[in-house]
Amino acid sequence: MKYFLPDWDDRVDPGFDFKTERFTLQRTPRDDIYAHELFKEKVYDGILVSRMALREKGKKREEAEKIGLRNYLRLPAEYELMGDCGAFGYINEERPPFDTDHIIDYYEKMRFDLAVSVDHIVIPAFEDQNETRYKITVDNALEFLTESKRRQVDFTPVGAVQGWNIPTYVEAAITL
Repeated sequence: MKYFLPDWDDRVDPGFDFKTERFTLQRTPRDDIYAHELFKEKVYDGILVSRMALREKGKKREEAEKIGLRNYLRLPAEYELMGDCGAFGYINEERPPFDTDHIIDYYEKMRFDLAVSVDHIVIPAFEDQNETRYKITVDNALEFLTESKRRQVDFTPVGAVQGWNIPTYVEAAITL
């Protein structure tokens, strides 16, 4: 099992005064440090960047495209970079906002090491949609795995699994 720290721009002010609990007054947040820069030993396997967190436009996306996502995160080579769609960001939608071709293009452009198919979360709040969300997730995963193989992508494709109980999770995993 591997542990991926989700990227939500969580960084630390290197000049933070823990005694007085004061931040550095004159600082650029981009100069703050990531956990992999803070600890001497490797404390996680990589960073997970959700597609919903890296929108089509904006400063972060522009900079990540300009210098590369790995460089943007200042992520050393021994850490893996994993991408997913960020299904919590579209949880209220009837369907995910991405299709397989779009997400594969995005994963290749951003040079992820591992990449997860487009899923749609199955949760009690949308219990009446369990079957539909389950089917969307499984169908997308199968298409993603097939298309990734056909296109000979540079990332390791990962099929997302969703379910509402143990048997449905197991069934989805076996299907994939």
